[in-house]
Amino acid sequence: MLTLYHLPYAEGYGANARKIAILLNELELNWKGEAVPRDTVRTSPEYVLLHPDRKVPVLKDGETIVIESAAILQYLAEVYGSGKYLESKYDTLAWVSLQNGLSSAVASLFHAEDESQKTKAINNARHYLGLLDDKLASSKSGYILDSGYSIADIAWIAFVDERRKERLRLESWEQFPNIAKWQKKVLTRPAVAKAYEE
Repeated sequence: MLTLYHLPYAEGYGANARKIAILLNELELNWKGEAVPRDTVRTSPEYVLLHPDRKVPVLKDGETIVIESAAILQYLAEVYGSGKYLESKYDTLAWVSLQNGLSSAVASLFHAEDESQKTKAINNARHYLGLLDDKLASSKSGYILDSGYSIADIAWIAFVDERRKERLRLESWEQFPNIAKWQKKVLTRPAVAKAYEE
């Protein structure tokens, strides 16, 4: 059985762990979540053996340990999906990497100390959302890539949620019409809906 280490729900579960839960569900794998309190992640001598930088999520697959959400997504798609959700591999991985730009912007927003830092972080996040909206405008599949639903969609959907919308001072995602349409489509997938319930 695969084990996904993540923060407890009360401590913020996290978008990065949700990405992995979505793909585990899409692949219909037998897995369990293991909630690790933030203090344990930061201080436990055992946890550092799982992740040298003391972060979540971590995936344990037998003796194999995979860290960092992008690497975990790729691992699962290759090992358990035979490349499913990774058909246009390099385009997919490029868009997974671009999602990290949004993630960094949102993290900067959470740690901003004054209004100018907040504004800079918000503008940076909106830049990445604009890139996604433009990409979706030209997509033939309705997903990020013309080849269809992929781990790129999974990576992004976890960061396009109500909590971030509010922090980014967006009244709605309608400001990014292609994201709004894509978001509705992705959230109707049973594996995605299940990951939001977990």
